Amino acid sequence: IGSLSLHCTIDEKRLAGYCQACDVLVPSSDSTSQQLTPYSQVHICLRSGNYQEVIQIFIEDNLTLSLPVQFRQSVLRELFKKAQQGNEALDEICFKVCACNTVRDILEGRTISVQFNQLFLRPNKEKIDFLLEVCSRSVNLEKASESLKGNMAAFLKNVCLGLEDLQYVFMISSHELFITLLKDEERKLLVDQMRKRSPRVNLCIKPVTSFYDIPASASVNIGQLEHQLILSVDPWRIRQILIELHGMTSERQFWTVSNKWEVPSVYSGVILGIKDNLTRDLVYILMAKGLHCSTVKDFSHAKQLFAACLELVTEFSPKLRQVMLNEMLLLDIHTHEAGTGQAGERPPSDLISRVRGYLEMRLPDIPLRQVIAEECVAFMLNWRENEYLTLQVPAFLLQSNPYVKLGQLLAATCKELPGPKESRRTAKDLWEVVVQICSVSSQHKRGNDGRVSLIKQRESTLGIMYRSELLSFIKKLRGQGLDLSPKLEC
Repeated sequence: IGSLSLHCTIDEKRLAGYCQACDVLVPSSDSTSQQLTPYSQVHICLRSGNYQEVIQIFIEDNLTLSLPVQFRQSVLRELFKKAQQGNEALDEICFKVCACNTVRDILEGRTISVQFNQLFLRPNKEKIDFLLEVCSRSVNLEKASESLKGNMAAFLKNVCLGLEDLQYVFMISSHELFITLLKDEERKLLVDQMRKRSPRVNLCIKPVTSFYDIPASASVNIGQLEHQLILSVDPWRIRQILIELHGMTSERQFWTVSNKWEVPSVYSGVILGIKDNLTRDLVYILMAKGLHCSTVKDFSHAKQLFAACLELVTEFSPKLRQVMLNEMLLLDIHTHEAGTGQAGERPPSDLISRVRGYLEMRLPDIPLRQVIAEECVAFMLNWRENEYLTLQVPAFLLQSNPYVKLGQLLAATCKELPGPKESRRTAKDLWEVVVQICSVSSQHKRGNDGRVSLIKQRESTLGIMYRSELLSFIKKLRGQGLDLSPKLEC
């Protein structure tokens, strides 16, 4: 099939990418095909640990634009993962690769990534020198379009505006690329703006030093920041406070500042296993505050906190990413039930699909909270998704999830049935399960004289769940939504 075929469309670029990727996995024996492609060069460098060469390839690719953005991002994710596993030597490499990718994004009109902002929070001379080198080598000023030059100029201006140290601002503003891209008036205006923003002390008008002019000690500053950390529900502000705190001391674990920050035990083990102290504190606090906001029905702040946490963990932990997606699903259920759901408005089909996806999820390594499964099944029953629970639910779920089993029995009992025989059968099945859950056994304890001194009631272990769990679940059901004719009384 030629590329000019009338009967189909050939994506030659994508096919070429597939061929190059296959060449990396299975090298050809033909000596004429041994010329290395950028894909194979990157893979070989990653396998051999030659990360500096990867950086050079990425800088050159900023001019040729031959490597797909998704491939470059996957390389960065792989490096981030290795760095999170304790390879501290890769921190600098991660920044450099991220800087290369960011410049590529800027040239193509995309926004600056969250990773770059995080890695550039503590700039130094080496980072700025490297960033300027990448910018200079990524633009051919003679051939570049005006829009491309404008993108690069805007990026350099934004970098300057984000710097607090004037020394670093002058490093950028005096660079050849900056001088070429920005007019004299723009450069002078920017530098003047930075000078006015930087704190200065006028010694001529400063009064004699008094007790109140003595700077606070580090411990006082830390205490003030910790107080702000406890009160804030703004994800960006929380991140800034933690960065300041970690800059003051490396000996504290700031996720322990408040005993009201509670994260379920199934999650805490994974979060506290994060090696980077700042990331660990940030993930823990964002999740704890998000869960608290959800509990007190402050759903808007909970959504902001969870979204920030999801964005943070996506880059280094697939396990925590799925955890956050699960928690955001539960939050969306609560938001709908407390809002338009109270007026009887059905949930959007997307939300119902996500609930089904959660119930059918088979990821054994993902820590799960029981309450999410409970809420999902109650949600399906309340909105009469009886067809799914009785006919479409996968068989493995009935064995592994007791709430799905109970939900199926309730849905079958509430469903419009063709005749009394089927109705009696489903009601009998439901009743047998409830009896098993609610039955108790008596344990007799006798004294030395042989008389019964204590009778202790124990819950049966034969049921699919405990009696308290059943009662908690039933309280989440709305009778008018279910059209329940039978009543469950335990």
